[in-house]
Amino acid sequence: MTALTVLMLEDNPDDVLLIKRELVHAGFKPVVYVAQTEAEYLSALSSEIDIVLADHNLPGYDAVRALAAIREHNLDLPFILISGVLSEEVAVEMMKRGAADYLLKDRLSRLGVAVQNALEERRIRVAADIERAVAQRLLAQLDRERALNEQRHRLVQFATHELKNPLTSIRSSAESLLRFYDRLPEDRRLQHLEIIFSGTSRLLHMINDMLTLGRLDEGISLMTPVRLDLDVLVLGIVDQFRSTYPDQNIICNVQPADYQLDGDPTLLRQIIENILSNAVRYSPEHHPIDLSLSRDEAQLALRVADRGIGIPPEDLPNLFEPFRRASNTKDISGTGLGLAIVKQSVELHGGSISVESLMGRGTAFTVILPSI
Repeated sequence: MTALTVLMLEDNPDDVLLIKRELVHAGFKPVVYVAQTEAEYLSALSSEIDIVLADHNLPGYDAVRALAAIREHNLDLPFILISGVLSEEVAVEMMKRGAADYLLKDRLSRLGVAVQNALEERRIRVAADIERAVAQRLLAQLDRERALNEQRHRLVQFATHELKNPLTSIRSSAESLLRFYDRLPEDRRLQHLEIIFSGTSRLLHMINDMLTLGRLDEGISLMTPVRLDLDVLVLGIVDQFRSTYPDQNIICNVQPADYQLDGDPTLLRQIIENILSNAVRYSPEHHPIDLSLSRDEAQLALRVADRGIGIPPEDLPNLFEPFRRASNTKDISGTGLGLAIVKQSVELHGGSISVESLMGRGTAFTVILPSI
């Protein structure tokens, strides 16, 4: 005999015995929990139940609400309606709501078949759900592997171009100094030394970016939060950029407000400098670069907008991925790491970053950070 755990919503003891007898006759070994009220029914409702057999109307409760309670509890339990008197309209409505079957109490000979069919339908549903879940996990794994392969490919391209170029320049200048030092005029020696210094500085910057991104990807916290004034940090960075890039027209608009937040000064500086340096790199000289800082209730908003070359629309969705660069920046130096670091650093602070861009019109980055 097949073990069967039944929750029966029934207030007539004779009908309970009749239904149990019919289940045994059909080859089941039923364990029956009888509920006569809503409270008893809801208390017994659980995933340990194999099937629910319910009368249509009980004092203070009915099969419609009993069936709805199964959905509300996120349970997949077969539900069979058993009633003494049942109109076809009511039966059809219950089937539409999810009942597996319906029977009249004076025609219980079909109960065993109805129960077997309902259990088989649930088994098929469960198997299908498992197959879908496995398929979704496999697809997610394939997506992760595809993303990793793409990232490895971009890393190879990065190493081929961004690392090879400065190394080639460094080696060429070092070789010239080693072979022709005595014959080179002083200004040429200085020129080669500047090339070596510039190349090594660029390599060191790229390596530091890669190490930072690696630690962020591994979930290693780089946060050492302190309470600080974001406006003071922003104004200091703007002064530094104006001094370094005197031909750039950086316009700073900081609205009067309290800009205190708990954040990591190093990461916040890196966020601001990365976004501002991109605006400088991709903008013509003397074109305005607008930096604004404002506060809206519990949020601080930093916005940097340029009038530069813009970003192609197809590049925007992947802009914050490592080693990703816009397709129209191939002739402009860059690593494709800065914005990936910016995004993760912003999210470490509980914030968000967004970008808007129009080709030939410019780009605007907006960083939202929680204030205190």
